[in-house]
Amino acid sequence: MQPTVEKLFSTGDIVSDIRNLVERLGGIRKFVLPSESVLIKPACNSPFAFPATTSLDVIRTVVSLVRTQTDRLAIGDSSGFIHKPTRDAFTGMGLTALAREMGVPLLDFDEHEWKSRSAPRARRLTQVHITEKLDQFDRIIYLPTMRTHAWARITMALKLGMGFLPVKDRK
Repeated sequence: MQPTVEKLFSTGDIVSDIRNLVERLGGIRKFVLPSESVLIKPACNSPFAFPATTSLDVIRTVVSLVRTQTDRLAIGDSSGFIHKPTRDAFTGMGLTALAREMGVPLLDFDEHEWKSRSAPRARRLTQVHITEKLDQFDRIIYLPTMRTHAWARITMALKLGMGFLPVKDRK
């Protein structure tokens, strides 16, 4: 299957822009089936608001879209290692209040077990630890933010997966 690429010019209304883009890609029903369980994975690397972390308006809009398909959803992450504990990052960026307001479970992966997973076909990284919480979800929706990074020029969706790993495995 060919990936779909859409070019969208922002109107300045992030909610409208996200809804428009999702519709142009086939609607939320193309990505989330009724009754599936969905993890929304924003960038919660620090206690600082957007652009350091994912915009709360983006998170709110995606939660609303997903809820048109299923009520089985949660938001989760593990913050960057210099911004522990993750609960402080959630609170600082405003995510704790947003999750409470919307009635969405907020998962701090550091408060759960890390499970070892093997990749038998891998040549180098043959084993990794990931949060046990991933086993509970059918879909994961990444909500990265494009920003500078201390060890890279930019960071986006690829680095967003670091939140699924315990700090000791991230380097």
